[in-house]
Amino acid sequence: MTFNNINKFTEGGQRFLLGLAKKVLLANNIGLLWTTISSLNTSNLSVLTAWIGIMAFTFKIYFNFGGYYDMAIGLSKMFGLDLPEGFDYPYISKSVTEFFKRWNISLGDYFRKYIYISLEGTRHYIKKQFIDIFIIWILIGLWHKGIWNFVLWGIYFSIVLLIEKFYLKEKLNNLPNFMAHIYTMLIVIIGWVLFSLDNLSMVAQYLKVMFFMSGNPIIDNGSIYYLYTNIILFVILTLCSTTYLSKKFNESESQSNISTVLLNVFILLLSVSYLVSDNSNLKENFFTHVKTYTDLLIGKKDINNVYLADDGYLLKNFTPSDDKTVNNTIKSLNNFSNKHKDTKTYVCVIPTSTSIFKDKLPKFAPSQNQEKYLKNLSSSLNKNIEYIDTYKALNDAKDKYIYYKTDNHLTTLGAYTSFFKISEQMQLDNSAYYDVKKVSNDFNGSLSSQSGLRFSQKDDIDIYIPESNKSSVIVNYLDNKKKTTSLYNTQSLNTKNKYDVFLDGNHPIVEINTTTNTQKQLLLIKDSYANTFVPFLTNNYSKIIVVDPMHYKGDLSKLIDNGKFSDILFLYNANTFFSDTSLAKLLNK
Repeated sequence: MTFNNINKFTEGGQRFLLGLAKKVLLANNIGLLWTTISSLNTSNLSVLTAWIGIMAFTFKIYFNFGGYYDMAIGLSKMFGLDLPEGFDYPYISKSVTEFFKRWNISLGDYFRKYIYISLEGTRHYIKKQFIDIFIIWILIGLWHKGIWNFVLWGIYFSIVLLIEKFYLKEKLNNLPNFMAHIYTMLIVIIGWVLFSLDNLSMVAQYLKVMFFMSGNPIIDNGSIYYLYTNIILFVILTLCSTTYLSKKFNESESQSNISTVLLNVFILLLSVSYLVSDNSNLKENFFTHVKTYTDLLIGKKDINNVYLADDGYLLKNFTPSDDKTVNNTIKSLNNFSNKHKDTKTYVCVIPTSTSIFKDKLPKFAPSQNQEKYLKNLSSSLNKNIEYIDTYKALNDAKDKYIYYKTDNHLTTLGAYTSFFKISEQMQLDNSAYYDVKKVSNDFNGSLSSQSGLRFSQKDDIDIYIPESNKSSVIVNYLDNKKKTTSLYNTQSLNTKNKYDVFLDGNHPIVEINTTTNTQKQLLLIKDSYANTFVPFLTNNYSKIIVVDPMHYKGDLSKLIDNGKFSDILFLYNANTFFSDTSLAKLLNK
């Protein structure tokens, strides 16, 4: 390999690394903000939030496309091939015409050489040029995606380019540079609204919010939070969109090879860290910690939808589904209770730590009001269902250790606090006394894994053992035909998923038979929050059937018909109940 080939290979490697950084560090990072904001209902958007969101998309699409182009150019150069440039700092343009000369250059050249010139668009009178430009931009829109949004996107820019070509060219040349740049970016950003959303109705609603036509507030806590936690990232993105950093890099490269090597190693380390962390199947390691603490360094207060809250708490953001999905779940519950009027039916949805500890959230952190959702649920259930509200009981005990700091579940104390309220309404025996036994003091829960945040202070796991064992149990895990005489799987304490000590984690269906002197039987339909509750229920029922709709594929009606249930209890946490669709699917079978 000659010196020139080695030099070209090195240049190609650097270009590939630059593209990788653009994609992984910049596009993906700011893309998370766009995903968050675009998932919000437009009625909940402030004007500033809408602008922050579309600015995030503006950067995302540039560094996404630009990153892929740079990687392709770099790989080709490494193997001795030269590809044309794809992007030439389009966001420094002072007209939309200049913007598209700098944006996706190879695509523009292709349409100009093989379609526009074929239509003889440069040779005919003005009317023919109008038509040809119009056709070209519709085709460019369809090339991106064959839906109406992109057709309208092509029409929009064809009109802008025609106006610039025949009417605004001289005026734009005479404008101060900063005003011409503002004009260009405004037109481009409006175009990205068409490009970014799924349908024209969403586009219209989003534009109304942006331009003060929706009646939405100009600014709210969410917009302040999104701005101050992403301001460093926006500054970096803005600098990387100009020629400033590339000039500085070229200057340092000519002065010191060592600084260039160190910079490349640093970029490679960060890029690999973010790539590795995007794979949720991998355990925490050096790279995931690099990614997490880089996020914190640039000002982020939430990582993977988990807030870094006060007092060492990790709080999962409450993200309910749209109203249609929530109402469908409630409707399914009502229909279910109408079919089984002869069995007492209870619904208890436990508030999550994010709601009880909302005062610990980062300043201005947007979090939807769980109390509002819970009250709406309570008022929407029919007369055959009794709703059990544990919010006040948990809120009154908020100074106690009722939620894990690194996990989204209640502690055993939190479960007992809620059980006491549940027992009052279901008329259950709650007179038992318990010995508290600590079985782990090094629990790092699911929120720690989800966010990548590890603290020296870990959670304790306690189990409550009745002082007088009035009843014994036989637990039958029907999915794997395993039987045991304990509600606890202590082997899980030696694994990462220590919360599985309670009822051996999640199973489709579990049958629990007790020696309690009663004929009462319970059907418990639940999520993982209920696993810590079950030990408190066994003194009140001779049999408990536990069903997890996320995993159960059987026929619930047949299960009820074949059983002799005196009570049916739906026990969920708010995050799962208001976002998951598995319960409605099970009830509608």
